Amino acid sequence: QDQIGADKGSMEEENEETLNLTASVKRLEDEVQDTKISSEITLAEERGSRLDETRRLNTLLRAKEKEVDQLQGNLKQAIIDSRKMQEKIDSTSLLIEVKVLEIEAFSELM
Repeated sequence: QDQIGADKGSMEEENEETLNLTASVKRLEDEVQDTKISSEITLAEERGSRLDETRRLNTLLRAKEKEVDQLQGNLKQAIIDSRKMQEKIDSTSLLIEVKVLEIEAFSELM
């Protein structure tokens, strides 16, 4: 009888220990799951933040590219305008030279 009682007591202790271990394993699994979910949320937030930053930088880049295109257009127009102005200057210089020669020729006649 004592042996049976001891065996029952031992089995009850083992059963209780098994229950405690099962509860500990369940707590650890829950903690792992919570950590995994938290990590996934953090990762998703970081991805979203990076995507927002990428969009912002792409918008700035497009604005700068547009600005560069505008400046290049302005530069081309300035070059065209300066060439036209140089042509006018050259033409006016030739007219002045002709007038000077006419004046000198007229002066010699007098």
